[in-house]
Amino acid sequence: MGKAAKSATDAELKKLMRQFPAERALQKRGCGDGLVFLIERTSDAHASARWVFEYRFAGKRKSLGLGTYPDISLSRARELAGGQKALIREGKDPAAERKAGKQAAAVAHLTTFDLVANAWLDSERNRPQGTKQLSADTVDKLTWLANLVRPVLGTLQIRDIATPDVVRAIEPIAKSGRVDTAHRVREVLSRIFAFAAVRGMCNGDPAAPLKKERSVLPAKHIESHAAITDPKAFGEMLRAIEGYDSGAGNRARRTTTLALKLITLTALRPFELRQLRWSWVDIDNSRIELPAEFIKMRKPHTVYLSRQAVEVLTELRGINGYGELVFPAVHAKRVVRKDGEPVKRPAVRPISENTLNAALRRLGFGNADHVSHGFRTSMSTATNESGLFKADIIEVALNHMDEDKVRAIYNRARYEQERKRLSGWWADYCDALREGRQPVSGENVIPMVRA
Repeated sequence: MGKAAKSATDAELKKLMRQFPAERALQKRGCGDGLVFLIERTSDAHASARWVFEYRFAGKRKSLGLGTYPDISLSRARELAGGQKALIREGKDPAAERKAGKQAAAVAHLTTFDLVANAWLDSERNRPQGTKQLSADTVDKLTWLANLVRPVLGTLQIRDIATPDVVRAIEPIAKSGRVDTAHRVREVLSRIFAFAAVRGMCNGDPAAPLKKERSVLPAKHIESHAAITDPKAFGEMLRAIEGYDSGAGNRARRTTTLALKLITLTALRPFELRQLRWSWVDIDNSRIELPAEFIKMRKPHTVYLSRQAVEVLTELRGINGYGELVFPAVHAKRVVRKDGEPVKRPAVRPISENTLNAALRRLGFGNADHVSHGFRTSMSTATNESGLFKADIIEVALNHMDEDKVRAIYNRARYEQERKRLSGWWADYCDALREGRQPVSGENVIPMVRA
């Protein structure tokens, strides 16, 4: 059969096509050296033919399409099959080589840093289903960080960028005093170069040597979030917040005031507060259920609401209850760029990450005095120093500990009771400080009992 197959001619193949039985769905005709002529019935009156190269690689049987007949003649098909056999002799898998070639062709136009960075940002913006998704805010931050180095790297060929080029781009940022930003830019560059490397667009990460090179990138500044923990000073700040929108008659200003009140009462992280959805809020049962994807701990977290927090959310529903977000930005973002192309980010967005800190600064509390994240420290300090609550209950309320593990230690009813008691005590404590009264003592509070 092998010799007959090798002597096959185009005329013989055409005859096979004409005489292909109507009742048959498939017929294979070997042509030697792994080349196969494959006829398939496509309808009652029509059949088509194509070339397939069959081979073994790494102990597995594989096949590779070589094109359709008669577009690819017998002689041309033999040339193509011979090329695939040459790859096998070199220890290469023809199917893998074809796949790599397609990938290279798909990114062949991505030659400059600008084009590769844009492709990487698109991939981060549109991650596959089932993988961790990034928020629009996060993508915006990545875009901003990448944009910082475009003036230096943007027009350079991605394959030609070397470590000195990266130094020229990052060093001025660090020397301007924005050391943390410079470190974040380096991290983004490493991600962009990794994206390019796995697609064959460059050979490595020229930003990697800067990770520990302190002459270019000084060590990161590690600072705790500024927070007021003195009761008297904290009360003064609460009074200032209460009067922030006094007489303004401004919906945005009132929303900011309520945001400051809610973050005080709940000790949510600023990101969690900004991303808060009405679908997570259960006013009737006085709780907020935060989903795992929005939580630093990457596990769902329940926030038990005090009476005062419920009042704040009830007022907010009357202001912003028409949409998805509890704290939407007042000014919708542009949905069409100046060139007429759509903007790849949602038009309805949460308030800026700077909104609360800017409000605190207007009230006279600068970044060195108290920031929005500092309310968590204020709550932690007051509740721990009160001596009324177990440390693990405080830590889980701040979502510093695994809620499931702590819940397992206590009787379920007692656990929820203590979480609610903590939020209620903290809210009453804040009321007392704001009103200049003596905070509630713990004399009449029943100490926690383990199950």
